[in-house]
Amino acid sequence: MDEFDKTEEFLRKTLRERRVDGVLLISLQISDIKVKKFRNANVPIVLVDGFHPQLDSITVENQEGAYIATEHLIRQGHKKIAMIDAQLKSIPAKDRLFGYKKALKDARIIFQDKYLFISNLAIEKDGFNCEAGYEGMKRLLELGEDRPTAVFVSSDIQAAGAIKAIKEHGLRIPDDIAIVGFDDIELAEYLDLSTMHQPLFEMGRLAVRRLIDRMADKKLDVLQKQFSTHIVVRSSCGASARRIA
Repeated sequence: MDEFDKTEEFLRKTLRERRVDGVLLISLQISDIKVKKFRNANVPIVLVDGFHPQLDSITVENQEGAYIATEHLIRQGHKKIAMIDAQLKSIPAKDRLFGYKKALKDARIIFQDKYLFISNLAIEKDGFNCEAGYEGMKRLLELGEDRPTAVFVSSDIQAAGAIKAIKEHGLRIPDDIAIVGFDDIELAEYLDLSTMHQPLFEMGRLAVRRLIDRMADKKLDVLQKQFSTHIVVRSSCGASARRIA
């Protein structure tokens, strides 16, 4: 059973047992059928890092963030830029791939399939994990002399796995391979990882407040809130440590 099926099972159980007054759904998709059933049952749902036109949705500008991350590596002089992504069932993973490809296109760098690793279903959850990053980087390193000189990784936790693989291979960061991640979790600072910052605390706080408001008044207009990202530059990308808006 994959992550989408697990989500659907959880939602079925929630509707069946009616033990909750509202649901926060984080980084997961929901089918149109389930949305209709929850609306008919008057059980409010707020999506965080997910989107549905009929539900309150709080997201981050994933496409723009991935574009900025890739563009930053291009500005450092890289042309062989790879991406390690999660499963494309995930909306953030799909959006970040779009931003990566657009940045390459705008810089007139030809996208090459060999420089893209997408987590497969054999890896548990949605691919936003350390194991996926490790496996993805190992695959990229197998390219030998044609390996990428820089990698955009679609999450910091994946980047941790990628960094492990690079070090095991005897290569240096950023001298041999530069890395930029996404999320700016606490681990990123510890790893000195350049990354796209998304305001996770603010997103979570707004989501909880919105769910409380929605439970009190189910006739509220649908809220679609999108937060901006910015790049936090640390040593892993080879640039000076500074913030670039």
